[in-house]
Amino acid sequence: MYKKIIVPFLIFFSLFYSSVFAQVSIGTGLPDPSAVLDLTSEGKGTLLPRMTTPQRNAIVHPADGLTVYDTEENELFFFQEKKNQWTRIAQDATGENPEEELPVKNIILMIGDGMGFSQIQAGLIYKSGFLEMTTLPFTGIVRTYSADNKTTDSAASATALSTGTKTNNYYVGVDPQGKRLVNIMEEVKEKGLSTGIVVTSSVTHATPAAFYAHQKSRDSHTAIAGDFSSATIDVCIGGGNDYFSTSLKNSIKSKGYTIVSSLDNITSDKNKILALLANNHMPRMSNGRGNMLSLGVGKALDILKKNENGFFLMVEGSQIDFAGHNSDSKYMLEELVDFDNAVRLAKAFAEENGNTLLLVTADHENGGLIVYGDKKLETYYTNRVGVKGAHSSAPVPIFSYGPGAQQFVGVMDNIDIHKKIRELLNLK
Repeated sequence: MYKKIIVPFLIFFSLFYSSVFAQVSIGTGLPDPSAVLDLTSEGKGTLLPRMTTPQRNAIVHPADGLTVYDTEENELFFFQEKKNQWTRIAQDATGENPEEELPVKNIILMIGDGMGFSQIQAGLIYKSGFLEMTTLPFTGIVRTYSADNKTTDSAASATALSTGTKTNNYYVGVDPQGKRLVNIMEEVKEKGLSTGIVVTSSVTHATPAAFYAHQKSRDSHTAIAGDFSSATIDVCIGGGNDYFSTSLKNSIKSKGYTIVSSLDNITSDKNKILALLANNHMPRMSNGRGNMLSLGVGKALDILKKNENGFFLMVEGSQIDFAGHNSDSKYMLEELVDFDNAVRLAKAFAEENGNTLLLVTADHENGGLIVYGDKKLETYYTNRVGVKGAHSSAPVPIFSYGPGAQQFVGVMDNIDIHKKIRELLNLK
């Protein structure tokens, strides 16, 4: 009865990356509402609510949800299991909304730096077919080119995500002419939301910098650190202590920040924290960093959730990219799994909260990773145009969960992510 299907808007994805997701068809019609379907990975039966359209196919993410594709209406409808009952959380074929979706109050944007589809496939094999990010119910494909290059770097891509504007490689928070751009952190702050950044790199590195700084070179670490003194970030956790002079730290402290060098010193009674946990980048996970990323996300959420207006938190698994530049598969897998552990924590928060949109994506792919081998996991970073560990122009995924998540499906540009976020937060 169950067979592989291809949904039109996922043709490209299904052809090249079908092994990433479990795809199941439930035939040309759905069973009677009283029937029990065995759709979860644990083999637990769950009930489907009333559905009226006869011709339907489905993609199933086991144990997480059922996305129904209506072949007559050319629309997607999502059902999620709640207390052993499939419940609609998006519009059904009749145009009804039996359960009103909660408004988006909080957004957690998680960026796996350098994490393309092949990195995820390698992670799935390494983790025996399970990554938390691939259980998120909605999936899209993201194009990542920059304003001056078909292959982006982290600075331009992160600027696209944070400002909705394409810029040149190496540029941080400015347009191709060097003009300052308003970023999402500045916009949500005006609306009264709290803001946070948690990364495994220096906080002055390209991706986090694009969410608070405005510089024409990502390598201007001291200038980027200086921009933090006028930034709108409430909680910032990562490395980069060497770039913050004593006078700069005093200036930051005068604005109400507590500056710490250990996660243990971050307490939820504080509202503004700058945690500089290493002189430059954090060490790799297997060399002493441990679960700092997940712990940092938890610490940040404890502070940010106090704001009744909501919050915007950007989290980066920075060193997936470092591994790609080193063409080091073991390093990449360790960092990807560490990032996925942080995704698990963020998803648990979103499930409990109800008003939180969780987005998991990447800024670009790195290394042209190839996964091959029959009996065991083997990976190979290609020498693209003779350059070891270079970025590629391959598209990257976006996985989403929570209110508004159904907006992030299909093929999109990275600037579209920013635009959709603004719409969901009603930013003018």
